Order: sequence, then structure tokens, then C-alpha cells
Amino acid sequence: LILRFYATKVGRIVVDGQDLRHLNIEAYRRMIGVVSQDSILFNASIAQNIAYPDEAPDLERVQRAAQVANASEFIQALEEGYDSMVGDRGVLLSGGQKQRITIARAVYQRPRILILDEATSALDTEAERQVQQAIDNIIKDTTAVVIAHRLSTVMHADNIVVMEHGRILDQGQHAELYLRCKEYKHFCDLQLGSKQLDKEQHDQSGS
Repeated sequence: LILRFYATKVGRIVVDGQDLRHLNIEAYRRMIGVVSQDSILFNASIAQNIAYPDEAPDLERVQRAAQVANASEFIQALEEGYDSMVGDRGVLLSGGQKQRITIARAVYQRPRILILDEATSALDTEAERQVQQAIDNIIKDTTAVVIAHRLSTVMHADNIVVMEHGRILDQGQHAELYLRCKEYKHFCDLQLGSKQLDKEQHDQSGS
């Protein structure tokens, strides 16, 4: 709906007060970066994958994007660095490495709106931690819409929308939702445990 692959049947979606139906769709989509659950990489070099669809990658810009995406260290450790081939669908890289390359691609395009669709759900704990650091870096300078089942991805968001069966149950920040929304509290306790949540809330309060 945000990318306007589907038209709204009821209500409307606005960006900066402008109804999406009245915007130039090509210009609008160029403002958006997407990082999905499945890392889509091409059988090309790391630099070409980050700079896609640019035919001539700006290497300095590629390197800056890789740093933001927490990817520069493992790229530089490769024998051919940014010229290393990733194989078909990135088969020569780990899941966490592929996802960070995908994030670097989004950074390279300098999106005004970033959509993160289950960006860490297919990763193990260590890879998730590295990708989450990359996400924290990129969302500082953009508007981010994060869709996630893993609550660690969204706990520090300005506004969390709790949904069930396509309906909004509640919305707000983590601390207030944990206190008043039983569904949100249930999932937090399952995924993070009450001790970890107590620590998070203590850190957020600054006390």
C-alpha cells in the first residue's frame, strides 16, 4: 500500500499531507528504500550490488553506505574487497552479510522513506545483532516503517502499532504499550523475558 502496488479501497494514505493517488508514482517510488526478509542480490560484485541500479558505482559513496550498514569490515576482509563477486542470489555470503549488503543498497540510494519488512527474521542471534546495529544507523536520518514480529527490532520506535488479524489493537511507545496492551505484553514476555524488559525500561527512563 505504501509503495502503491495496491490502491486503497477505503480511506487514504498521505505523505507530507499529500494523497499518494495524486503523486507522480515514479518520482515517489524513487524516494523509498526497501529492505525485505529475502535479500535480493545479483551475480555481480559487492560494489555493483550496493550501487544498483547505477551502472557505474560511485566507490566513495558505496564505501560510506557499507560503513553505515555495518558491512565494511567483512567486505574489506575479502580477498577482492568491494570487487568480490557474491554469486547467484548472494550464495557466497552468509545470511547476515547478504542482509547488510541489502541495507547498504538502501543507504546508497539515500531514501527519504525506508521500509524494513521483517529484515531480521531469517537470521541467527549474532547476525540479527549486527543487522540491527546497521538498522539503528540508517534510521537516524530517515523516516522508517518497520514491520516485524521480533520486538527487539521495534522497541525503540517513536510509535509502535500493534496489529492482530489486520486490525489495530493499540499504538504508542514501548513502555506504555507494555503496561496497557495485554497482547503486546504477552509477546514481549515471550520473546524478551521480564528481566530484560525491566532493564530496557530502566535504561529508557534514564534513572
